Order: sequence, then C-alpha cells, then structure tokens
Amino acid sequence: MKIKFIFPLFALLTVFFVSCYNSEDNIGVEIQPTADKITLKADTFHLSSETFPVDRIVSQPDSLLLGTFIDDVLGTTRADILTQLALPTVNFTYLDESVATTIPDSAVVTLSFNSYFGVSTSPVEISIYELKTKLKDKENYYSSIDPAAYVDFSKKLNAASEMLTVKDGLTGVQNTALSIKLSDEFLQRFFTKDPSVFASQANFENFFKGIYVTTDFGSSVMVNVNNLSLTLYYHYVYKNDPAQAKIKSYHTFPANAEIVKVNRVQHPLRTLSSGPDDEFNYIASPANYHTKVHIPIGRIRQRIKTGGKQLDVNSAILKVNVQDRTKWGTSALIPYVSGLLLIRERDLDKFFTNHELPVDTASFVATLGYENITATTYKYNYTFSSLNNLIENELKKNSTDEYLDMVLVPVSLVQTSSSSYSQSVLTEVNQSTQMQAVSIFSGKNKDIPMKLEVVYSGF
Repeated sequence: MKIKFIFPLFALLTVFFVSCYNSEDNIGVEIQPTADKITLKADTFHLSSETFPVDRIVSQPDSLLLGTFIDDVLGTTRADILTQLALPTVNFTYLDESVATTIPDSAVVTLSFNSYFGVSTSPVEISIYELKTKLKDKENYYSSIDPAAYVDFSKKLNAASEMLTVKDGLTGVQNTALSIKLSDEFLQRFFTKDPSVFASQANFENFFKGIYVTTDFGSSVMVNVNNLSLTLYYHYVYKNDPAQAKIKSYHTFPANAEIVKVNRVQHPLRTLSSGPDDEFNYIASPANYHTKVHIPIGRIRQRIKTGGKQLDVNSAILKVNVQDRTKWGTSALIPYVSGLLLIRERDLDKFFTNHELPVDTASFVATLGYENITATTYKYNYTFSSLNNLIENELKKNSTDEYLDMVLVPVSLVQTSSSSYSQSVLTEVNQSTQMQAVSIFSGKNKDIPMKLEVVYSGF
C-alpha cells in the first residue's frame, strides 16, 4: 500500500520540476536570444596631421603679454597693449577751492606681472601713447588689431625714455612691477576738477580714451602683465592752515575686468617650415602655430561593423605625445603649452567669439600630463579621453565625408570651485596669450604615430 502511494508521488514531483525547468528556460530565451548577444570590439586608427601658421586670435586675455622675443625655431614674437582705464570711484570730487587748493604732483603707469620668460637682466624700453579712439564694449577685438586706427602717435605720454629690467643687474633683486613716469604736459591735461568727467565711466572715457603700451627696444624678455594702472599723485593745502602743510593723496585708474583690453600680437619673422609629411607638428602661442588633425571618419565607418546591430561607441581616446624640447631646438625659456583645445575646425571661430564652453560632440580640453621615465625625467602628453560621442554622432550621420577635420589650439582654462563635492567647474576657455610652445608626434611619425583608439559595441 505504501509502495503504490510513493510511485505516483514521485512521478508528480518529476513532472513539476521538469515543468519549472522548461518555464525558466523559455524566460531566458525571451530576454536575450542567442542571436542578440552584445558584441564588443576595439580598433585603432592612424591619423594625419599638419602644422599651420595663425595670423590672429580673438583677444580675451587673462593676462597681457608685453615685449619682444626671438626664438631660433618659432621666429619673432612681439606683443603690446591697448586698454581703457576705469574710474576709481564714480562721482568723486576734489576738495572745494574755498576749502583747499589741490595741486597735481605726478602721473605714473604701473605694470605688475606675475611671471616672465626670457633673460631677466635684458633691458626693455617702454613707450606709452594716448588713444584717440575709444575701444567699444562688447566688441570682439583680434590680436591683429592695427594701433594706427586707435593711437595718437603724436602724444607720447612718457617724456623720458627708460631702460627697464625684470631683474636689477646690480642688486640682483627681481622686480614684480615696472613703473613709468608720465610727462608734466600730460599731467596738466589729465588733472581736472570738472566733476562731470567723473560722473560716469562713459564720461571719463570721452575725456580720456585710454593708453597704448609698447616696447621700442629689447628682444630677449617678455612679461605677463596681470595688473595695469595709472596713478595720479597730488597734494592739497587747507586755506586756513597757517603752516600750509602738504597733505598727499592719490587716485588709481585701473585696467580692470570691467573695461576693454586688447593684446596685439605680431610675428614679423616666422622661421618654422612645415609640411604634411613632417614627423612632428608644432603648437605655439600667442597666435603663432596650430596643428590640424584629420580623423579618417570614412575609414572608421568602413571598418566598424556591428552586424546590423545598434552601434554604441563606448570609448574613443586620442593621446597626443610630446617631443622632448631639447630635441627640437627651441629656447628652453619657453614653457610647454599648459592646456589644449581639440575642436572641430568649422566651429573654431564661433567658439571664441561666442565665449563657448566645450561640448562632447565638437570640442574637448586637455592639460599637460606626464609619466615618469626615471626619477628625474618625464614623458609628456595630452590625453583626450572622451571623443566617443563625437565619433558616434559622425558615424550615424548619412554622410560620405572621408575626414573629420579638428584643430589643436593652445588655451588657458579658467576654473572656479563648486560648492558640491569640492569640485572645480570650467567657466572659461580663452586662446592663450602667454608665450608657450610644444612639439608633438604627428600622424607620420615612424616611432609613435598619432592614433585614435576606439572601443565599440553592437546590441
């Protein structure tokens, strides 16, 4: 009796477990049939590149380069400054004449600099002229600006020529500022007690339109001017003071962030020769050389196959390797380019004129990185590690273009701290106005050719 009961029970349990197994198997097939497995592949594509000269950039300087420097490889770079000045205080007035007599003493232009490059003891002669035409607010000025359209060269403001140096050749003291005294003739014209002149910035600019600062002598040193100002020194004497004591005071008119500044850059002599078969390309600022990079999007389109599945470019990395500066003959005084922008060529002009920030389908930034070779030697590079959206968008277009043309541009990056997670946020990307240069391995380099590494999947 017990045996008759056990066999039907065993048969029932067997049917139950087989049924559960088949049910689970069917669910798995419905979720991912064998034909729908995700494919994951990687490929490497060699790029072509070439160096080309740059005649001008949008002038949005975070510091103002001043001076002249001659490099055996890059040629001659010369930079000078056109700038407005800001009121120290709106509606300020001097003491009433019935109370005190105010007398001007001197006017001095001060150029403060946070860095320099070149020979610190090399002399430089600075000349300052008055602007005859105002610089316009919200205008995009270029580094190729012609001073003749803005400067009154008959009004040189510093009467005496001064030979200045970054480092005092006698004392060895390194300066952080250069001061230039302006002429007595200018002092008398600039000093005014008319209160309407100081009623607004616009009124002041109509009265005094600004200054042009340039160099007449020197070819071995340049300074990065981070503060420029004109200071008017004066004294006053109270009418009722029997001692007629001179009480000294001053007003400083700064070239601050609220007014217009333009850094003019010239390259009167370029000595670098370049071609499409060069093993090395060059990038130099300010407004000197950029490198064009041709991404073979047509070849990538032919080689990336997903078997009819939907394409997902998971990763696309461009590593730009740097040649040791001692091997290409440039002056060791010129620092490496600190930041690079990789941008689609057709977007280059509007990116800077519209003050844009990078987007992952058109533009990317990288800073100079390094790897240790030995304890004291390094290998430098710039790594653009997020080109996947750019490549994927181009591949999904109905296009027959064979190349995607990009440009490597030297830039300065402005970052601010974010309150969340103590991270830095990129707020500005400006074309570099500092003297910087780098030689990079080109697409034709025999040892380390420029290449794009792509990882993609189909699903």
